[in-house]
Amino acid sequence: PIPIPGPPGVPLNADLERAYDNFGMSGGIRASDLTTVDGEETCEAINDIFVGLGAPPRLGCDRLNLVLRDQGTAVAQALSLEPTFVALWVGGNDVLRAALGGTVIDGITMTPVEDFEFFYRAAVDDLTSGGADLAVANVPNVADVPFMNTVPPVLVDPETREPVLVGGQFVPLLGPGGDPLSLGDKVTLLATTYLAAGCGIPDPFRPGYDPNVCEDGYLPGSVVLDVSEQAQVGARVDAFNAIIADVANEYGAALFDFQSYFADLNANGINLGGIEYTSDFITGGLVSFDAFHPPPLVSALLANGFIESINDTFGSNLPLVDL
Repeated sequence: PIPIPGPPGVPLNADLERAYDNFGMSGGIRASDLTTVDGEETCEAINDIFVGLGAPPRLGCDRLNLVLRDQGTAVAQALSLEPTFVALWVGGNDVLRAALGGTVIDGITMTPVEDFEFFYRAAVDDLTSGGADLAVANVPNVADVPFMNTVPPVLVDPETREPVLVGGQFVPLLGPGGDPLSLGDKVTLLATTYLAAGCGIPDPFRPGYDPNVCEDGYLPGSVVLDVSEQAQVGARVDAFNAIIADVANEYGAALFDFQSYFADLNANGINLGGIEYTSDFITGGLVSFDAFHPPPLVSALLANGFIESINDTFGSNLPLVDL
């Protein structure tokens, strides 16, 4: 997939004269962005890091705080509506940047655990201060999205899409510094541009490479998440989810265990109406063409996950989305 030519879309309700009901925001909102409006500087810093590592800017800094700057923080706007019930799902972007950017930098691409707990608890405390009930969800293992698992870390025949074998062995791609990747390393979809230019292809399979794409002929770190980095991302996800579970228990909130749901959906797919859906990129139907956001069908599944958790916790009978 390639971007549609032309300028990005223009927000249609940026000047709405009342508080918004839905604060989901393009650009990578984190726990700290719920109660602050100063995410722009950090957003630009992350972009600078990615560009320095050879990756394109990716976070939409111009959109990140558009609503918050004009109307106040997300929590402040929500409270102005005097809600009786709030659904809160945050935390994915507090670790997702490390996976998508192939770079684990505590405090930059991953939110420190103590910071996440501080801002998460602050948001929940404020949102429930008027007596509102709460539903929350936890964070999936972001390193398992198709964006991270479609391109193998080994040489693939471009005609057959099958791994190339030499003496019965895989031929590893060359990562940062020219080191061969291991079978456990993950290569992001952004690596396809580099591979097409000969970057990361070992001799003698590569006649040459485009120095305008890669100076040294290897894949940059921004498109590789190695085994050690994956462990750090996974540990951070688990730490966030432990905090979310503790807070949900303390406040009597409904908790949708999306981490487990996502793992099952990713591993086994789902049959709906006689159609088998999988997490395979492009063909599977469970992921959008950016390889990590959910398409409308999965959004409906997620809504049902929230609804079932709410009904179980509060004894309500909200109807499920008709799939």
